[in-house]
Amino acid sequence: MMHKAGVDCKHVIRDRASQTSIAVLPVYGDGKRDCFANLGANLEFSLTDAKGALHSIEQERRGEPLAAVHFGYPHFLPKLQGDELRTLLHYARKTLGQPLISMVTDYSTVMRAFVNATPTALTFFGKQTVA
Repeated sequence: MMHKAGVDCKHVIRDRASQTSIAVLPVYGDGKRDCFANLGANLEFSLTDAKGALHSIEQERRGEPLAAVHFGYPHFLPKLQGDELRTLLHYARKTLGQPLISMVTDYSTVMRAFVNATPTALTFFGKQTVA
C-alpha cells in the first residue's frame, strides 16, 4: 500500500523472527477509547537498527540535507528510550543536515507538514515481519 502511494520503504527491516506490531483503538458509544497493542517487532528495534537506516539514507542523499525527520511513538520502542533516544535524535540532526526533528504522534499533522516541507520524497524505516 505504501509503495503504491510512492513512499520509499526500502529501509524497513524485514525480520522473520518478529511479529509486526499492531494497535487496536476501540471507540465506545460514550466516546471513550482504549488502546490494545502487541509491540511485536517494536520490542527488538534498536539504536543500531535506526542508526543503520539513517546512515543508509544519508549515503543515498550524498550529503543533501533532509528538511525533516519524524520519529513517531517512541514509547512503543523500549530499546529506544532515554539515552538511546537522545543519541538517535542527535545522530539524525548531525548526519542528515540539521533537519526539523518531530515526535508528534498525530500522523495527519505530521504528514501535512512533511508533504509541505519536503517535496522530494518520504522514506520510512523500522522493523516488520516478513511472511
